[in-house]
Amino acid sequence: MLLVSPMVISSGILIGIVVGYLDFLKGSKNFPIFKRRPEFLTVIVILIIIWITVPSVFSLEKTFSTMIPLANDDLSNASQWIKENTSINTVIISDWSYGHYFTAMADRPVIMDGRMGYIETLPTRNFDPTAYPFGDQSPGISRVYWVDHAFSTTNESLSVGIFQMLSTSGDLAYLTLNNYTHNTSQSVEILNNVLGVNKSVAGII
Repeated sequence: MLLVSPMVISSGILIGIVVGYLDFLKGSKNFPIFKRRPEFLTVIVILIIIWITVPSVFSLEKTFSTMIPLANDDLSNASQWIKENTSINTVIISDWSYGHYFTAMADRPVIMDGRMGYIETLPTRNFDPTAYPFGDQSPGISRVYWVDHAFSTTNESLSVGIFQMLSTSGDLAYLTLNNYTHNTSQSVEILNNVLGVNKSVAGII
């Protein structure tokens, strides 16, 4: 959307230059074809305009035809229901791309939002060490893995355990464990074994 204005202005300038140049050619003795046939100039200008605009129209049509709106009536209705029927400390679990919508419309905290989804911004983020003791690890891409894992697993008790972990302590559990083991695969295996069982069984494992 930001490119539309400069592209329109640039296109207008280009067409003006071309028209001015063709007017110059029309009055030039070196190009008698323009002088004898002024309609030829009009045809050329029209062809140039078509050449500039038609590819852009097809490109925009292709882009917008494949886009699916993230904010729609279903999201609005769900947010309204959550706002009216849940306690203020309810945590909404969804994909990160819906996080900001739910925060704004449902007035509830979310498990993920754009701060965690935009992985490419991690190196440039400035974190308050008192609020974010793990620096750029939290929020980070690890939470995306655990949310996706909870939604995809066939083990319902594990899924519930993952959601409880994320909604109560955020990234604290797996980042603390990972700092202890210094082995991400081992940390994931440990959590997969204990999150789906009760405390007594987890202690034995």
